[in-house]
Amino acid sequence: MIRTYLASLLLVTSLGACGGSSSSTADAPGASIDANLTPDSPPGTPDAHDPFACAGAALPTTAPASLLIVGDTETISLSGTDPVTGATVASYVKAGGSPLATVTSNNTGAFQLTVATGGTPLDGYVLATKATYLDTYLYPPSPLAADTDKAKMLMITPQLFTQLQAIATATQTAGKGFVGVIVSDCDYQPVAGATITISSGDIRYTASGLPSMSATVTDTDGVALIFNVNPGAVTVTATAGGVTYRAHTFDVRADVVTTTAVQP
Repeated sequence: MIRTYLASLLLVTSLGACGGSSSSTADAPGASIDANLTPDSPPGTPDAHDPFACAGAALPTTAPASLLIVGDTETISLSGTDPVTGATVASYVKAGGSPLATVTSNNTGAFQLTVATGGTPLDGYVLATKATYLDTYLYPPSPLAADTDKAKMLMITPQLFTQLQAIATATQTAGKGFVGVIVSDCDYQPVAGATITISSGDIRYTASGLPSMSATVTDTDGVALIFNVNPGAVTVTATAGGVTYRAHTFDVRADVVTTTAVQP
């Protein structure tokens, strides 16, 4: 069950809006120019691709007048994950205030939010709530400038969170926050060997899919779990393979679940 939880954290990266990576567009026919405007490779050879090409690239400054955020609300079960039906899902700007849009997840856990942007990338978060589950906040690694269909809200019960603490050998203090972070490249693939830097908290990296007291960098799932984070504005970043990842700041709240991602 816990391994399923950690694997599901990977899907938080789908909300990201990296500065842009090298195209993976296939070669055009001989004598044609590829759409990605890079030189053709020899026939039958794919173009070179750099999964860290977006590192340091400028983020978008404009966005469509409205964005579509599509996802689902799920919880962990013995069979993997089950839908959480009837959850309230809302999008907010980071500064707070009234929700930009609110919906209820349907009988498969699916939801769809249409959010007005005013023409600028959405610097905000998605919140899922339902009785008997911990509230779940999802922050992208950078403001949203395009539609996304991967807004997975993984909701856990207090009982499951107690199990997670036991496996991680961590004791969550009441009044503190809990954060799940995934480190990924420009293609949203998890990065192993990354070191997380965060303003506060007790970090647990994973080893073979489970939290580990001895692990000091991310495993192949790219996941870090951070217990006892001080509520308030928190900054997170990572380093791996000589690459310093883009830092971003998000809000941590007491006694709930917050998930986010770090990208180049």
